Amino acid sequence: MRSLVTLTAVAVLFGGCGTDPISPDNGDTPLVNGSMSAKVDGDSWVANSALTVAYTGGILAFAGSDASMLTIGMGFIPTGPGTYSIGPSEPTNANLSEGTVHSWAASSSMGSGSVTLTSFTENSASGTFSFTVEPVTTTGATGSRLVTEGMFDVTF
Repeated sequence: MRSLVTLTAVAVLFGGCGTDPISPDNGDTPLVNGSMSAKVDGDSWVANSALTVAYTGGILAFAGSDASMLTIGMGFIPTGPGTYSIGPSEPTNANLSEGTVHSWAASSSMGSGSVTLTSFTENSASGTFSFTVEPVTTTGATGSRLVTEGMFDVTF
């Protein structure tokens, strides 16, 4: 059940609901909810257009987008610093989307990876992430995608 709740939280963030997303900018101004970066299939990526963060009901979910609308998001149930795995019986989820069409996911039933929380306070979280996301076939996405060297420092 918590897996479904976490996946729903990530979907809410991708849909632009839940918390108010940060207004897009030209990438020169830091986003007020923090920062997020990674490598996607070996290419550098930085959330420089929008970053949405929510911590509610014990679930931390956040998603960042770049100017090309490549979005990375994840949701998990933090209990403190540590590593949260994506896989069977784990309530940690991750998504990658390109624009409003193609999506890839890692959850208890597909993909793999982890989120490592290095700092967690009543209003902020930071850490690293890496995962392999599988295509959500109903979106027309194909092939696995690899997200590595992910870093986040967010406030909520």
